[in-house]
Parts: sequence; structure tokens; C-alpha cells
Amino acid sequence: MNPLRRFDIPRSAVVLALAVLAVVAGIGVYANSTVRSVEDRLPAQVLEQQRDIALMVHALADLTQAVEAAELDPTDDRRRHLAATVDTAMARLREIRKTYTFDSLLHASAVHATVNPALTDIGRWLAEGASGYDPTSLVVLRLISMRAREAYDKVQQHYALSNRAARDLLTTQAQALAGLRSVMTALLAGMGVLGLAICVMVYREQSSSIRRRGAEEALRTSDERFRSLVENMRGVVFSRHEMGVGVSLWGADVEAITGSAHRHHVDAAFWYAMIHEDDRDRYLQAERRRKTDNTPYAMEYRITQPRTGEIKWVRETGWNVLDPSTGKVFWDSHIVDVSEAKRSEQILRAIVEGVAGEVRCRLPAFPCSSSCHWPRRARGPDRRTRRRPLGPHQDGRRIPQR
Repeated sequence: MNPLRRFDIPRSAVVLALAVLAVVAGIGVYANSTVRSVEDRLPAQVLEQQRDIALMVHALADLTQAVEAAELDPTDDRRRHLAATVDTAMARLREIRKTYTFDSLLHASAVHATVNPALTDIGRWLAEGASGYDPTSLVVLRLISMRAREAYDKVQQHYALSNRAARDLLTTQAQALAGLRSVMTALLAGMGVLGLAICVMVYREQSSSIRRRGAEEALRTSDERFRSLVENMRGVVFSRHEMGVGVSLWGADVEAITGSAHRHHVDAAFWYAMIHEDDRDRYLQAERRRKTDNTPYAMEYRITQPRTGEIKWVRETGWNVLDPSTGKVFWDSHIVDVSEAKRSEQILRAIVEGVAGEVRCRLPAFPCSSSCHWPRRARGPDRRTRRRPLGPHQDGRRIPQR
């Protein structure tokens, strides 16, 4: 799969996007189920707590009546009925203890805090008596009646407050839960958008990274090919920057031409010093024209190697290279050694000049010089006879022998 194509998305990006959407969807489902559970359970739990508080009120009312009956008719049956009524109230108190979930709203904890000490005191007085009086005495029954009446009055107040709170809670719960659901939906939608944005950013970063690695690989391959080409080509390639950051040299003949194996120099002064003094001004003028007027040049000149003092002929072709991305200019040139070609040219010129001179000697229209060594055709009736070639010190006369 090529992730650089327009609609081709990497598998990792798809997996990441699906994971983010799955997490957001899971959170949304859980939040919605929680709100739904609260909507379903809250009315039932409120009513259950209200029922327990109401039963507690009824239990205290029965206890008050049982105490009053025992005071009016202090028989054993009345006392046993009073004890059974206390046990019933304690059972109701244990039931209301299980419904403390919304105690701050419906006052269940306040009811428990009021009734529990009262029932504890009443149970102890029925079993042990109070202030030295026997449990069957009328004084103890009077104390029990006062304590039960006090608890009943307080629980009645809590029950009224509980009814009002339950009514308000059941009236406003739908609006509150609807608002909570809207907020959760908006929050989850924002999380989903943020997650998708993160996935897009990850995908773009991954694509950019892949594209960057591909560009780096292509650049590295191109650089290797360029270096291989330049390092193996004949001659020397000079590259200089207009900002004066040094001179770089490539090619197979760097050491043969410059006399040094160094491939980087601070500036071109080393090369200017090698140029023959008779050719230096001509070279510098061509360099100035190239730098100022962007005029390329091709010229031949002589250089002197610093180590051996040998004079060589080189041919240089110089041009300017403009970097379109930065606007910087590079001054590049290619230099080859043409010393052998120059020697061959001089030899060929000498040969041509010598042959031309001899040809002139053989033509009648051109007088032959004394340095001509070629035999001339015999004049006269017998053209087959030829004169012997004359030496440089002979004029055709016999030289006497000594």
C-alpha cells in the first residue's frame, strides 16, 4: 500500500481512528446507561425512602399510643404490647438505615439520628427501669411516654421536609438529567472530533515522514550518483559559493592537476597562485565578467604546479548556477589537462610548417632556399639524370682532398 496516493490511508491510521471512535462510543454508551439508570432508579428509591420514613412515623405513633394505654391500664398484657411495639419501631429503624443514598435530600439520616437514641433509651428503661424506679412503675412509663412523644414530634417535622424535598426532586429530575445528557453528548462529540483531529494529524505526520524519508532517500541516491559521476570523470570540477564559504573540488585528476590531494580549500587563492603570470590577468578578467555580468567563458591557460614547478596547459569552462529556492549563485567550472594535446599541436604545427617549406622549394614559382635538402629535377634533354642532394656546405664544386 502506498500511503502517498490521495485516497490510500495506512492501516495504522485506520486502526487508530477506529480505536478512538470505539473509546468515545464506549464512554457515550456508559454515560447514557448511567443517566438512564438514574432516571429509572431515582423515583423508585425516593418513594422507597419516603415509605420507610412514613412507616417510622407510624411506628412512633403506635409506640406513643401503647405507652398511653399502659399508663391507663398497667397490666402485663399492656406491658408486653408496649415491648412488642418498641421492637417493631427498632425493625423500622433498621430498614430506614438501608436508604441513605439521598439522605441529604430526603432527611433519612436526620430521622435515624432522632429515633435511634430515643428507642435505645425506651428499651433500656423497659428492661432495667430508670432513676431507681422499677420497670413496672408509673414513673418509668411516664418517662417513656415523654421520650416517645418528643421523638414523634421531631420525626413529624422531618417527614414534612422530606415530602417537600421529594416533590421538588421528582419535579426537577427530568430537566437536570436532560441537561446532563446534553452536556455529556456535547463533551463526547468534542472528544470524538478531537480524536479524529488527532488521527488526521498522526496520518499527516506519518505521510509527511514517509514522504520526507522518500525524498531523503532519493536525495541520497542522487547525491551518490552525482558524486560517483563527478569523482570518476576526467579533469577537476570547481564549485564556489558567492558567500565565500570555500572551494570544493571533485574529479579523478584533482591531485594530478593541482598537485595536492586536498578536496576543499578556504578560497580560490591557491588556484590564482598557480596560474602562469602571463595568463593571470586574462583569467582574472574572465572571472570578473562571469561574476558581474553572468558571462560564461571557455579558455586555455598555463599553470605551474607548486611542488614540481612543471608548467601545464589546462582548459577551463566556467559558468554560474542559480539556486531558485534560495536565490544563491554558485560559480562552477570544469578544468581538464590539455598539455599533451598542446604538445601534439605544436609538433603537428612544426611538421606542417616544415612540409610547406619543402613544397615551396619544389615549385618553380618559389625560389629554393639554401636550407632545402630536397633534390630538384634535372633540366635538359635527359630528365632521368638527377643531381645529388647538396649538403649545407656544398655548392656543387668538388672539394679537394687533403
